Amino acid sequence: MTRLPLSSTTGSPSSAAKFSPTAIFAVIVVLLTVYRMLVILQPHLSLFYDEAYYYHWSLNPDFGYYSKPPMVAWSIIVGTSLFGNGVFGIKVMASLLYAGSATAIFMTLQRIASGWQALLGGCVFLCIPMIGFNSVFITTDAPMIFCWSVTLYATVCALLDGRLWQWLLVGIATGFGMLSKYTMGALPLAIFLYLVFSSRHRPLLTTAGPWLAAIVSGLIFGLNIYWNYQNNWVALHHTQEISETGGDLFNVASLFEFWLTQIFIFGPVWSYLLVRGLIARFQSKSPSSSSLLETSELDKKSVTAIENQAEFIRLFIWATLIILAAISVQAFLSRAFANWAGPWMVGGALLLALCAPDIWQTASSSFKLKRWLITGAIIQLGALSLFYHWPVIQHIANVEPTRKNTPYYRIMAWPELGEQLKPYLTTYPNARLTSDSRDLLAYLGYFAEPGSFQFARWSPNPDNIRDYYDLKLNLRDFTGQESDDQETRLKAREFLFVTKEPFTAEFSAGFSSTKNLGVIKQAINSTESRRVYLTLATNFIGYP
Repeated sequence: MTRLPLSSTTGSPSSAAKFSPTAIFAVIVVLLTVYRMLVILQPHLSLFYDEAYYYHWSLNPDFGYYSKPPMVAWSIIVGTSLFGNGVFGIKVMASLLYAGSATAIFMTLQRIASGWQALLGGCVFLCIPMIGFNSVFITTDAPMIFCWSVTLYATVCALLDGRLWQWLLVGIATGFGMLSKYTMGALPLAIFLYLVFSSRHRPLLTTAGPWLAAIVSGLIFGLNIYWNYQNNWVALHHTQEISETGGDLFNVASLFEFWLTQIFIFGPVWSYLLVRGLIARFQSKSPSSSSLLETSELDKKSVTAIENQAEFIRLFIWATLIILAAISVQAFLSRAFANWAGPWMVGGALLLALCAPDIWQTASSSFKLKRWLITGAIIQLGALSLFYHWPVIQHIANVEPTRKNTPYYRIMAWPELGEQLKPYLTTYPNARLTSDSRDLLAYLGYFAEPGSFQFARWSPNPDNIRDYYDLKLNLRDFTGQESDDQETRLKAREFLFVTKEPFTAEFSAGFSSTKNLGVIKQAINSTESRRVYLTLATNFIGYP
């Protein structure tokens, strides 16, 4: 095979030559990550219900869960093992995984470009609005984007060095990415298509490396496939359901909205610079031989290395376009959430850094790349800080939070409701917290009984499993419990039923007896509050 030359140094800004890009990046990533970890400690940054739901997954380590592969739960296990079961321990791995993704991007660019371009790529990623937003919420995106970044780094190393262990790393990272989120499958497809259409690297498909990566990733992902097989393919059915088309086909408005959202969550400034950089790169006759900020004389080896960056730009374009195209089709045919295409931003950061010299060379004298980069970072980090501290700003401005003026409305009052529920659980220690609502089980289950998974889910239709509680803790599993002692048997069948609306006759018909325990409520503001109805239900006899 023909190997690409090792990375080159394309020069560095003369005014900053005394500083090491690696040292600067290390300081930036540590400071920004520590700041985002401290943000998590703010009282208003409670758990979103998906986070509480994923926390309950983590109490039952497995190779799969109702709707997702297991990596988000495994990440929470790591966080809570290190920092306890509090909000910080549950959320903290998000910040650390995105910092790891930025580091992988930096290391990738170090292999194929200058240290200053590596610094730029890592910082661009850290300043992406979606990444900053997600850094304080643990979701499936955090481990998946980390694995996506590591997979691209390992692929670049394998193409440069041709070592079998590097292809093994590609397979491991891809496999764990597939255990994070099923959309990870777009990346190995992109790498395969790149190899097929690359005249330089097509011969690699006749060697062991890429196929070793495919086998290893398949074996790792096979753990989740086996779990799905054991659970009637429930996760795949759920994925199919949320991806199904409904209503009118060919939703141009939905597609346009998706694209517009991608511009904003990547950052308007970053989006503009990325498009400008790609246009500049493909308009030029040859790859740029300048540094990020000034032209310098380069030896023949360096020029060759820079020219070969074109190969990696093609790889990153494949990785970016495949995921964007797949989710765009989904948006066009039905709907697509903005974060579904999130991994493209890894390729976006890499491409922006690699094309920055082309912007510098082709820009008019009035265009100042440094000014655009600094402005973009300030705007995007500033907007993120406003989001992080919005309740504090509202408090200082004496503005009452409402559904319309705060992004934290959906998580407000739940910790206080959990505290109010604790005395009832103490009074009825054998009663299982039960509900017909996933939200109530997630929120109240965490805030009233952290570390517990002693719940029950009201869901009469066995053919419509709606969540993990339904899959593992359906009330039908608690009928027919036997004990020699009647009192023990009845206590084992006590259920503290929590509902958003008053207890209905349908619910009552499923139990031998019920007792109204009243209502707990917590004010959100002067006019709004959350309330939960409590009922002690005994001896579940079956769904009516």
